[in-house]
Amino acid sequence: MSTLITGGTSQIGLAIAKRLKSAGKEVIFGARTPSKVPAEYKSVLLDWNDPSTFENPFNGTEYNQIDTVYILPPPFIVDVLEVVQPFVDLAIERGVKRFVLLSATVFEKGYVNGKIHGYLDSKSEFVDYFVLRPTWFIENLFHAHAHNIKERGEIVSVVPNGRLPFVSIEDIAQAAFDYLIHGSSTKDQFILGPEALTYNEVAQILSEVIGKPVAHKVVSPEEQQASYTAFGVTPEYAKFLVEREVETDRDTELAFVARENKFVGKLSIILPIPSISLHTGYTIMSTLLTGGTSQVGLALAKRLKAAGKDVIFGTRSPAKVPSGYKHVLLDWSDPSTFANAFNTTDRIDNVYILPPPITLDVLSITKPFIDLAIEKGVKKFALLSATTIEKGGFGPGTIHEYLDSKGTDYFVLRPTWFIENLFNGQAYSIKAQGELITAVPNGRIPFISVEDIAQAAFDYFTQGSEFKDKYILGPESLTYNEVAQILTEIIGKPITHKAVSVEEQQARYSSFGLPPDYARILATEEAKTDSGSETAFLAADNKFVGTFTVRAVLENNKAFWSS
Repeated sequence: MSTLITGGTSQIGLAIAKRLKSAGKEVIFGARTPSKVPAEYKSVLLDWNDPSTFENPFNGTEYNQIDTVYILPPPFIVDVLEVVQPFVDLAIERGVKRFVLLSATVFEKGYVNGKIHGYLDSKSEFVDYFVLRPTWFIENLFHAHAHNIKERGEIVSVVPNGRLPFVSIEDIAQAAFDYLIHGSSTKDQFILGPEALTYNEVAQILSEVIGKPVAHKVVSPEEQQASYTAFGVTPEYAKFLVEREVETDRDTELAFVARENKFVGKLSIILPIPSISLHTGYTIMSTLLTGGTSQVGLALAKRLKAAGKDVIFGTRSPAKVPSGYKHVLLDWSDPSTFANAFNTTDRIDNVYILPPPITLDVLSITKPFIDLAIEKGVKKFALLSATTIEKGGFGPGTIHEYLDSKGTDYFVLRPTWFIENLFNGQAYSIKAQGELITAVPNGRIPFISVEDIAQAAFDYFTQGSEFKDKYILGPESLTYNEVAQILTEIIGKPITHKAVSVEEQQARYSSFGLPPDYARILATEEAKTDSGSETAFLAADNKFVGTFTVRAVLENNKAFWSS
């Protein structure tokens, strides 16, 4: 008989597994990335985002019958029962007799994780269950609080004076182990630490252990919510989390010490701190920007850095990365460089994908990198594509389809034609010939700036998105004749719009060094915009409308035309 531990190699799951293994019990991990499970344990693919994986632990003769399941609910979701219930039903059908659920002190039956609690209770005729209801974790110091502690010497909270009986994951695991071995006279227990401390006292302990001053900084609920959102927590859950944190200032957590159904651990806050060095032993959650120092990548990096997020550039030319940013060698043409970003002390949870340029077969190049990133724990991908490239279409559309097939969180940026093309592909003819050359005689386009594209990506990484893709459009629609007139006014010399055939434009792009197939597709897609196809996207619900106009971008870069 075996115990299945869901939620992958979480800290509590690993601590429970070690205790069970020491007692001669068999353990199986259900993980989204089985390769991360320590070699001494069995593992199966189990992903809360993919119900088709729920049967995996119960299939195959290589596993003894599972009679116990530890449930770590999916994170940052308020309505977790909707996700977990089908798995619970299947487990009961397959003979599971006991469940251990991780919840929290404040989650009463029927509330957030307590919804699973209530559902297990409704099934108590068929199964036994036990709910772990811990207070705030000591180990949060090495995760949510770690960056501020190390970089700013601050522990940030919304709790000015409240006392909390902080608990260690080791004590939570011990409570679970005791139930699995000895049973329990109660269906749930409040899991508390042996001492109650304020955050001011925690800061003082940190100062003594680390050897440098750490202060407790009290912020408003709004500031704390914004901070959690910047870490990738959904806005709804961030609001909920801060509300719970605010309540602790009224010593609500101390009230649980008086309850009979409590488990009081042994580890005080000073003991776990030295076991995980705050100098090197925690990971900063980072965003990796592939494609080197592209215009969108640089604009996104500035936004993330301003929000206190860590950024790493993956580039084949590290010397081009601005000072103040980390970087690793990452070259799409050299798969041996793909692992570089994951061989650091930083943990990458977000990746921005700028597909390899000037090639149509981008999936064969990027697929090994995506697979590796998911294996290494990346949670979110943002992909740069285009308005007209559908999922499964050419180029980036194949990556879009592949990300969707992996069941990971992703967001596809589908911008219209860039304003900044005027400084790149169009610049030579504008400067040398006074001509803006296109295959679009009269069509209107809601031209977009790279700054607005970066803003859409930033919003996704920090706030999430209700859509898997968005059309990224500018605030106004112009013809190329109107763009030429604006150029004339800003540059101070006549610029005319010259419309050419698709074949002429294709030949022109080929002369720039583009492969024939790529030049043909680019010229053809450009010509299609003459029908007003780009303005049609303004009617879509899944759109992001930026704020930068063509005139504003040209004014901001006026010096370019005199260089």
